[in-house]
Amino acid sequence: MITWRNMLFLIAGILLTCALHAQDRLPLYVEYRAWNASHIAVATEGREIDGFLTIIESWHGDLKGNEVIHIPELASLASEDSRRIDEIGRGSGEDAPTHITCSRMVLFLKKATPTAHPPEEPNHQQKSERKEWLPVFSSAEMKFSIVWIENDGIYSFYKMAEGIRLMREPVLELSGEEMKSGVLRLLKARQAFLKATSLPKSAERAKALLQFMGSDFHYVEQAALQALGECGKEALPLLRTAVSQEGHTHRRGDLLEAFARAGGAQAGLELTDMLANEFRFWVDTGPKVKRGWLHGTKPQPEEAQVLHDRYSKTICILFALKHTGFRGYERVVADFREFWTSLPQLAEYTKMTAACDVILGQPSQDETEPKHSKREEKPDKEKQAPGFTPGEMQAAGFNPRAIPKARPSSPGNSVLPRKRHAGRHGDNSKAAGF
Repeated sequence: MITWRNMLFLIAGILLTCALHAQDRLPLYVEYRAWNASHIAVATEGREIDGFLTIIESWHGDLKGNEVIHIPELASLASEDSRRIDEIGRGSGEDAPTHITCSRMVLFLKKATPTAHPPEEPNHQQKSERKEWLPVFSSAEMKFSIVWIENDGIYSFYKMAEGIRLMREPVLELSGEEMKSGVLRLLKARQAFLKATSLPKSAERAKALLQFMGSDFHYVEQAALQALGECGKEALPLLRTAVSQEGHTHRRGDLLEAFARAGGAQAGLELTDMLANEFRFWVDTGPKVKRGWLHGTKPQPEEAQVLHDRYSKTICILFALKHTGFRGYERVVADFREFWTSLPQLAEYTKMTAACDVILGQPSQDETEPKHSKREEKPDKEKQAPGFTPGEMQAAGFNPRAIPKARPSSPGNSVLPRKRHAGRHGDNSKAAGF
């Protein structure tokens, strides 16, 4: 029997688990800095903020404690007003700081080539031979590569719509120690990733890289996916299995892209057969659904989830095709686009049509840039789901490309619904486990 007391203990346990899990994660901007930095260290400006920093502790790289480095850009923070923390980002409590002091700051740096004739320095007891450092953000100021620790909270400069603001980390609200723990874990994961990429055999390398799927760290997982796409055809069996696993559903698109890049034309043929299989599903299901089906307004929630999953899967297949270098998919894609736009209850979700437009608008290696369509469709911003890159959005609506004319869906030449026309070698998607 579940009592209120047991229920409270259960809720408390869930909240504690969530809190502990959150502490293991890092904000994406900290991840990016740690992933790309050659040196990570805690430093202090001392009494005078002049760009000369004394290293307190090194987390990564060869900087030593008590070593002095010169980052002249940080002298711009000498004035108190330049270090004012935005009111909405100070945190709660009477002891919430109003300014950063630069007494404890975490540097995420890239080592630059030292100058042949270093400039003169003030009289510091210990001077470093390193005179020049670069930020991890190549196009940003040095202050965006630093995290300040004040009262054990972490603060950073953010580029907002209304300008640059200095604020406390707004989502996870990590402490300095929690950030250190997360950074060290990330560095350990990066070391394991580099070891995996050094394996000589493609199949072994792919197996090791797949272990990073589901990593707590976004950049570790993305680097592993990029490396998987470079493993070649030997990685295809493992990637097929990974795509079919339920635990990888939310990263299906990334895995399919890796599958496409690894397999090239072979993967393109399989993906085309997979798309034909999805085409058959929508030919059977599309006429039965009502408007609003994707958001569960008409079908039951369970049915809506199935439809949403197939919708997402179809779009992922479409975008994966463009990474194969295979051109045999055009007829299937064109016929599928024509079918999708023929039913109002499907056509209202324009991301599918936009995905087809992007794929069909790609010039082949021997083609010039395709001409613009005479009729430009205005994008439906409310119905277009997120996920396009800026270039894809441009091709999908803002600057549409010419769409190859779809062949009539007659029994003699349509790829569907006749199953024998799904692909040159039949429907390989089922045998592949997709």
